[in-house]
Amino acid sequence: MAMGTVKPARRCAETMPEPDPRRIRLAELRQELAELARRGKAAPVGSQERDSLAKQYGNVLAGVLALAEELEG
Repeated sequence: MAMGTVKPARRCAETMPEPDPRRIRLAELRQELAELARRGKAAPVGSQERDSLAKQYGNVLAGVLALAEELEG
């Protein structure tokens, strides 16, 4: 009886298309963006660390926007 439940799941996995790697990358970039925002808020205002994190945030945000636009178009 257990084998009867495994076969449909296997068939389903075989017929499902693999996820678009760009969507996976977009999710990763969004997580990175959230982490940079968290770290930036924790850094002292006016510090070099905060400025560096802000620059990184801008670069990652540009990547998120470009990739999201590519996926929508």
